Amino acid sequence: IAQKARKVVKATDPAHGLEASLLLAASALPYGADRVRTLLDMIEPEMAQANVDQQARFALLRAAAEVGPAKLGRIDTARAAFELLDDHLGVAQCALLAFAYESTGDKRHEVLRATLEHAAYRYEADGRPEWAARLIAQTLAPQLVAGQEHDDACAWLGRAALLAIQARSLSSVEAVLHSAGKLGFSTTLSALSQVDPP
Repeated sequence: IAQKARKVVKATDPAHGLEASLLLAASALPYGADRVRTLLDMIEPEMAQANVDQQARFALLRAAAEVGPAKLGRIDTARAAFELLDDHLGVAQCALLAFAYESTGDKRHEVLRATLEHAAYRYEADGRPEWAARLIAQTLAPQLVAGQEHDDACAWLGRAALLAIQARSLSSVEAVLHSAGKLGFSTTLSALSQVDPP
């Protein structure tokens, strides 16, 4: 369906053809990086007319579809493009790509921690406290516990709880409390009495 939509858009509205191609590439990622790399190779000549935002998204898709050591270089290229745009969400996505890459390789704790902390910071800066809370509770805090950094994990979980409350997301608050309990921390709902319910 996405491929047909791209062909229709390119034929009827060439100005939006590149947008349709980028959307198709993003939607194809779960089905295999090979297909995405092939599509990106096809649309690369069109990138000469792309705006800065489209170029940044193209770089991010290239990074996500890349395999092997070249992936880090692609991630750096995408991150630089999003930083130029002051796009916190794009930089957060780059940090998560770096985390995924490191998770399948050397698994250096300090790198894993730094990428997750940076992604959480960028989500919060982008006005997405719920996303930051979930990332902290479900990925960063367990990583810290695995690295025997229990005090830091506790502090980050407290931050996640505040972000979830700020987002007025009951499901996020529950996710933070559930994660804290699973990691062996005692939890309390006393902070919730200070705000209106979500």
